[in-house]
Amino acid sequence: MPEDSWVTCPRCYENAAEKLRADKKTLIESWEGETEIEIEDFEASYYKSQLEYDRSSFITFRQNYKFYWAENDLIKWVYSGGCSECGLALLERGEIKVHFGKKELKG
Repeated sequence: MPEDSWVTCPRCYENAAEKLRADKKTLIESWEGETEIEIEDFEASYYKSQLEYDRSSFITFRQNYKFYWAENDLIKWVYSGGCSECGLALLERGEIKVHFGKKELKG
């Protein structure tokens, strides 16, 4: 049975993290040379940039996975995912061999 879920896109999140680091650097550089800084102004600018980096803003990656019995002792799985924003796409397949031990019935 397939299962879908939406999660944070790792590529979009890392791109946003890189932008945040650049924005922080720019913010700090813009305040350099100032003899007096109103802490409220600095915090307001800093927290505004933080809001854009909220992890929930990047829930753009849809992942789908399914497991199914192929034979008596083999489970197959398929994982796929794709981002609706940046186009990141993944597809993986595999098999899991299951070993069943015999269970004795007590009478």
